[in-house]
Amino acid sequence: MAVGVFGARRIRWLHHALFIVTSALTTLALLATLVERRRAGLTLLPAAATLCALPATRGGTARHATMALSAAPWFLAAAVTTRR
Repeated sequence: MAVGVFGARRIRWLHHALFIVTSALTTLALLATLVERRRAGLTLLPAAATLCALPATRGGTARHATMALSAAPWFLAAAVTTRR
């Protein structure tokens, strides 16, 4: 990878599979938030926006990695919010 953290050329499919699973679970969580009318899931909206914009950045770049990591605090905040 251009970022240089580790080489993932042989496991590229895993990278894409994890992205698809993460996006699908985020979408399901947002839908559950609408159905149950709970506000805690709304914390995931910024993460969902990031996941939507992520494919537009070129993979293997520092910008792509930074954008992907910027969703992590929102997932953590949603987990903390739902535990209350």
